[in-house]
Amino acid sequence: MIGSGISQISSPQHVLDYSLKLLGERWTLLIIKEACAGPCRFDEICLRLGISRTTLALRLRTLVEAEILMTSPIPCEPNRQYYRLSEQGEGLRIIVEMIAKWSEELNFEDRRKK
Repeated sequence: MIGSGISQISSPQHVLDYSLKLLGERWTLLIIKEACAGPCRFDEICLRLGISRTTLALRLRTLVEAEILMTSPIPCEPNRQYYRLSEQGEGLRIIVEMIAKWSEELNFEDRRKK
């Protein structure tokens, strides 16, 4: 699994490779973007993104293991939790925001319609 084993990475090149593989997995940046908006529940992310529950569970597990996201219990719902950016994950906020802005400026949606 991509989320495990970062402590065994030996060189800056391998760290970059690990990071690109982690962030390049389908849905990962969109999940992080959801967490940038504030704590969110599994069902909220699933509904907003239209991602399958199985895929979302796998991506969330990987992001928690990589310490990009962390979980917090939902008060009054003992078996449920919020997902939010960890301190390490906060470092990705500006990157995700810049990618979103760049994408909007390039109008990818309009280009696909042509």
